[in-house]
Amino acid sequence: MEAELRAVDARPEHSTTVCGGIWLTLPPTGIYWKDLAWLAFGASLMQRQLSEAHPGGVQIQALTRFS
Repeated sequence: MEAELRAVDARPEHSTTVCGGIWLTLPPTGIYWKDLAWLAFGASLMQRQLSEAHPGGVQIQALTRFS
């Protein structure tokens, strides 16, 4: 599992709000529910840093990579 950050100024379509201005978007295939919970928890722990770095909002795009 990998993730990319993208600065955004509005809620991305089909995203989940982690906290104000931080959104998590899942891959079209979805992910295991425990992975989603940990991603959201980790993003919430980094809320202050993410908000300072991206005051307009940030999208965390979860990606699945298969070798």
